[in-house]
Amino acid sequence: MLHLLADYARYIGLTAEPGFTAKEIRWELLFKKDGTFSEVVDLSGGEKKAKGLLFPKCPSLSQGELIGGPSERSQALYESAQTIALMFKADDDDKVKKRVQGKHVFFVSSLVDCAKQAMPELVNIARTLSDETSCVQIEVALKEKKAKPTDTVTIAVGFV
Repeated sequence: MLHLLADYARYIGLTAEPGFTAKEIRWELLFKKDGTFSEVVDLSGGEKKAKGLLFPKCPSLSQGELIGGPSERSQALYESAQTIALMFKADDDDKVKKRVQGKHVFFVSSLVDCAKQAMPELVNIARTLSDETSCVQIEVALKEKKAKPTDTVTIAVGFV
């Protein structure tokens, strides 16, 4: 009986693979192919209590992988608005800001690594996210949509 359930799970894509997990992501940052920030897209369908769109297979570092090593680390293709856009809470102190900035640098470098392997356009997005003025622009756009610093965010490349 269990093998039928396992077969069904594989058939509909529910198989678990090491390094991947299902993740609900609330916001998408849309960039043009040249890396220019375009807009913030609400993936929740406009529902206030919704956590976002479920992505069934996202690359995911475990908690141990995130905190191990000499520097701050982040997920590769999604993170909090705080990490991606340096969107801080009013009560965040300098220690928190320094930690988040380290995670931001790691996120941007992960995009560069991904660009080398699979999608060259990510270099342009990494360049944009490395620019403080662009991060402020993205933060303002997220706040206009009522995003919170702890909300999950991913990136997308438009082909225009």
